[in-house]
Amino acid sequence: MSSLADGLYQRADWRWAQRGGATVTHGYRRNPRGFSGYNQNCWGITASDGPGPATGIVDGVTRRFFDYKARGAPYGPDDGTIGPWTVVASLPFAPDIVVPAIRHLVDEVHLDEPRPYGFRASFNASYPVAVTSDVGWVSPWHFGLNQGPIVLMIENHRTGLIWKSGAAGCDASRVGQAGPSRERTTWRSSSHELCTRAQTVREARSTMSHGSDASGSTQSITQRRGSSWLRDSRH
Repeated sequence: MSSLADGLYQRADWRWAQRGGATVTHGYRRNPRGFSGYNQNCWGITASDGPGPATGIVDGVTRRFFDYKARGAPYGPDDGTIGPWTVVASLPFAPDIVVPAIRHLVDEVHLDEPRPYGFRASFNASYPVAVTSDVGWVSPWHFGLNQGPIVLMIENHRTGLIWKSGAAGCDASRVGQAGPSRERTTWRSSSHELCTRAQTVREARSTMSHGSDASGSTQSITQRRGSSWLRDSRH
């Protein structure tokens, strides 16, 4: 089994696979669910922060909006939330479709202003907000998990520095060969701990944003978004 895995790894074209993923996501701009904001240069679906949980009628269509969710294309889930960082992270693999998207987000959507840390985590043009905006809802957060790939992939596109540095100190062909070990057990334990902490943070953030009870939750969403039709999907 190990030799089979090694053979598949050596034959895999990871650059082609990454470009394929970007192309699929870019193709989803055709917007089969009819959300606002999608176009030739405005796309990018990934696991990201979102405006929900909330459900309401938008332009005669009942929409369900999620909070943090592993969104995906082409099979969803999709609630109209776009993650700019995932577009930029595809820059070395598909610059022909990524560069125009970055220019659109900066020059036309102005998604970088006035934010010194770059793009926010996500936005949703279909979600009603109190202020007039072509962008709609914009995540108030910057996540290092998002910003890291942006920096690394821009540099890889420019010079290939990160890839070259990694290749100089890593024998990729040995990946997956290691058997059960203390290191692997430690990694799994650390991974579980990080996931648990992330869930705790999300729950705390949800409590602060939506209130601790059902009535407070619905009221806070209504006041924050300036729209009376929204209801918290958790209640």
